[in-house]
Amino acid sequence: MRKKEDVGKVQLNINISPSLRDSLKKEARKEGKTLTDFIIENLSNIERESAKSSSDIVKIEDRIANLEFHMGLNYSIKPFIDSEAKNITAFDKAVFFGFANHHKLDIVETWNSLSPYVSFLSEKEQLRFKEVLGGFSYWTSDELNIFTNNGSKPDCPFLNAFEEWTNIKLPSLEEIRSKGMAMSWPFNNDSI
Repeated sequence: MRKKEDVGKVQLNINISPSLRDSLKKEARKEGKTLTDFIIENLSNIERESAKSSSDIVKIEDRIANLEFHMGLNYSIKPFIDSEAKNITAFDKAVFFGFANHHKLDIVETWNSLSPYVSFLSEKEQLRFKEVLGGFSYWTSDELNIFTNNGSKPDCPFLNAFEEWTNIKLPSLEEIRSKGMAMSWPFNNDSI
C-alpha cells in the first residue's frame, strides 16, 4: 500500500538477475509486503545506517581531538562544527538559567544583569544572543567561528563575559565544545 509521502517520487529502473528478483519477491511475501515496498524499506534502512555511521564518526573525531588537547598533543584549535555549536548553545543556556535560578531572578532581570558584560556586541548581536539564551535558536558553527577567529583563539568573548558576570571560573572552551550538553550549573565550582 502506497503512503502519501510516495507522491512526487521518481522511478528507479535497475537490471538484476531473475534469481535475485525471485529471492527478493520471496522475502517481501514473507513480510507481507509488495516487492516495491520491501525494496524501498531496505534502501531506507541502508540510508539511516549510513547517517548513523557518519554521526558516530563525528563523535569519535571529537573524542580524539579532546584527548589530544588534554594530552597537550595538539593545540591548533579547529573551526567549530555543528555538534560543537549545539554544545556551546546548551552550555550558554545552562549558565544563563543557572545564574537566574541561583539569584532568583526572572529572565528580564537576568538579561539586564548580563547586558553590561556584553555591551561590546552590536545591537543585532545582542538580539541574537538573547534569541539563543532564550532557547529559540542554536548558535551556528559559522557564528562561533567568527567569534573565535575560526577557532584559532582559545577563548570566546561570550565565555569571558560569562566569567566576569558570574564571577566564577568556568570550564575551558575546549571542554565546552565537547561536553557542553552534559554540563550544568554550577559546573563543579565551589566559589558560588
